Amino acid sequence: MENAKIKLDTMAALSSACNKNDTMFGTYYSNVDWYHPDWEPYRYDGPGPLIAKQKDSPNLDRYFKFMENQVKELISKYDVDLIQFDGEWDATYTHEVGSKLYREFHTVKPDIPLSSRIDIGRKAEGKTNHMKMDGLKYAGDHQERERAVNHGNNVTGWMNHPWQAWVTIDKTQWAYNHDPVLMSADELIMNMVGVVGNNGNYMINLGPRPDGSFEPEQVVLMDELGKWLNIHAQAIYGIRGGPFYPFKEGVSTRKGRKAWLFITDKTVKYIALDNPLQKLIGARVFNGEQDVVFSVKGTKLQFDLSNVDYPGPVTVIELEFDKEVQMGNRPKFK
Repeated sequence: MENAKIKLDTMAALSSACNKNDTMFGTYYSNVDWYHPDWEPYRYDGPGPLIAKQKDSPNLDRYFKFMENQVKELISKYDVDLIQFDGEWDATYTHEVGSKLYREFHTVKPDIPLSSRIDIGRKAEGKTNHMKMDGLKYAGDHQERERAVNHGNNVTGWMNHPWQAWVTIDKTQWAYNHDPVLMSADELIMNMVGVVGNNGNYMINLGPRPDGSFEPEQVVLMDELGKWLNIHAQAIYGIRGGPFYPFKEGVSTRKGRKAWLFITDKTVKYIALDNPLQKLIGARVFNGEQDVVFSVKGTKLQFDLSNVDYPGPVTVIELEFDKEVQMGNRPKFK
């Protein structure tokens, strides 16, 4: 007897599961498809056998219509909350194409965030300098920084526009790997703090096993990060970076009349930062009763951390100001 074939709309199942668990449902979409007969140029042994080649293939106009229809289906049928685009580097993918598709997709769902790789800004500015893009010349609702291998590669850096770091928990690749080199829980926490303190969003990739499940070791790491986030939630969620621009010893976040220092160098005993616009009226160890001594000397606000012993990889200090915390003048964008 032949095995029964089960037809499952995996996108619908994922969308439903996310909705039930109050989780954003985002998708990845590759602008280029080397295995599609209408994509040009053919690379990496493309095209493949999945879609029939036509007499006039390759036909880029037809391919871009195919892409447009697929993405619109993701938005309208599955109500995705965001789309991470990738693969804008072939010369056949142009600014005219990317900006047109960007406008088309927003007609279906005006408020959906589309990453900057819907357009060619990263390529046009030079891949090595895409962190310095101004966010104005090319389409995309937020810039992003990809880190496939963690060999000291720094994804952080203050931006003048929304940005997101998308990183992978396996230091060697994005897909499933039976022998991964995993980030540690401390590395995840340190990297995440560095991103949010630089006014960015942090997105972590886990490569699932062939059956869709995740390796137990990776689940443990995410649970460790989750525990840290549950404790420090008010200083991470719904915040902005500041009032201090990133400094050598760490970063800061702010919300209302409060701000938080994240000291990533645990050996530091004293910190001097530029005076914020608001008056600091109190400083204490996060979630504790220990006060932190501070003083104003000229243009600097100094903190004494010599008696602070905070658990985990990052020391967190909660600050209270006399009014809502605002940022001062931005450093010049380079």
